[in-house]
Parts: sequence; C-alpha cells; structure tokens
Amino acid sequence: MDSDNSNADAISTIWRNSYKGGEWRPCIDKSSRGLPESNGYIYIEANGGLNQQRTSICNAVAVAGYLNATLVIPHFHFHSIWRDPSKFSDIYDEEFFVKTLANDVRVVDKVPGLIMERFDYNMTNVYNFRIKALSSVSYYRGTVLPKMVEEQ
Repeated sequence: MDSDNSNADAISTIWRNSYKGGEWRPCIDKSSRGLPESNGYIYIEANGGLNQQRTSICNAVAVAGYLNATLVIPHFHFHSIWRDPSKFSDIYDEEFFVKTLANDVRVVDKVPGLIMERFDYNMTNVYNFRIKALSSVSYYRGTVLPKMVEEQ
C-alpha cells in the first residue's frame, strides 16, 4: 500500500516560503554570551486544578523570558476544594525544569534573602500586580517591567 505524502510535502513547504513577504525567524533571540542581567523576579502562586497550574507555569515562563526576569519556582496555592498540599517538586522534575530553561530564563528555588529582607521576609509585603487574563504585551512592558525593576 502506497502512503500519501501530500501532508508531509505540504508541511515541508512551509519552511521554504516567506511569511507575509518577510522571513521566518526564531521566537527567542538566543545569544552565545548567555543571559543578560535579570530585570527582577517573577513569583507566582499557581492555583486551581493541575491544568490551571500548568497554564500558570507556562505563562510565567513566557513572561519571565519576555521581561528578562528571573522566575522563582512556582508555589502551588492550597485550595480548600482540591485539598492538595503538593509542591512544585512533587509534581514536576524541578532539576529538569531548571536545566531545560537555562538558556532562556533564569530559575531560582526561592526569592533571594537580600530581596526578602527588604520586605521583612513577608511575601504579602511584595507588590502584587493581580494581572488580568489576556493582558497585552504593552501592559507587561509598560507597567510590570518598570515596577519590577524598581522593586529589585
């Protein structure tokens, strides 16, 4: 039986053609010099079920990469409905997570003591953006980044 190669041929042509008259280019501009100095820290409390937590983690990685921020290993919020006290490392391979992102996003296991000291070692004293779903890129660049740099 002969296989139909039309799908494979169609997919392979995608890379041969330019996009809207331009050129295809990588989403992330990788540098051989390593990551530039961090603009600050992103700390998230992921809540909800496993899928919502995964989505929050993916979003945090994307935002940290975009803002050149250091991502703190996410904290899972204990929810009265789910009653799941799991930590990030209980569900995910933390070492693999950090290693996989090493060339794109800095990841640390906790907010450094020097930063925490400024907030009396109390995370509730740290500014909380309460970012709405579907916030624009300009919101992150114009509102979140300046405040993050200021809090550094």
